[in-house]
Amino acid sequence: MARRKLKVKGPKGKLRTRNMYDGVQGTSVRVMDDKQLPTGCCVLRNGIPCTYRMVNIEVKVERMWLPSEEAEVPVVKMLGYCKSHSPRFITTIALGHELERRLNGPRTQKARMKRMEDAMYVSVVPSGGSMKHSVSRDQTANFFKDGRSSHEVTAACGRIMKQSFIPNGKHSGKECPKCVTAKSVVAE
Repeated sequence: MARRKLKVKGPKGKLRTRNMYDGVQGTSVRVMDDKQLPTGCCVLRNGIPCTYRMVNIEVKVERMWLPSEEAEVPVVKMLGYCKSHSPRFITTIALGHELERRLNGPRTQKARMKRMEDAMYVSVVPSGGSMKHSVSRDQTANFFKDGRSSHEVTAACGRIMKQSFIPNGKHSGKECPKCVTAKSVVAE
């Protein structure tokens, strides 16, 4: 069977490249790295984190109560959703194909188990320390209410932390090697 060549027509005249900032103010555009985006679907199914591939992102503003300041402050939240858990009546941002592959990783069973493992634990840094420890998600329910720990939590390595916080994306501390081995289900 003979293959037929496709004719591709290019642009006639000059090829104009467009700058990313054309038509917008410089301060109204923010370029985000992959590290600042969510890493998976945020929905819990019967208490178990969803491990499907994230395809949509929702950006919303919520009010968070800070007891130290005794005031509510607005907080911008980014939520990741898979195809089946994506809200129907809320505007979401669809990820491009290449960005989706970078954030979700490969489609193998091993990668899905790794996503499940990462979703079951939250990274926590003890106050006054810099090393990240893994704490099971059910122990961190009150972290999201006031932004810090108000009771003791036990890390996967067995360390008990009286005061700790959830680091932001810019925190560059090392991960505890004992926690990594304790939480890993998938062998490398």
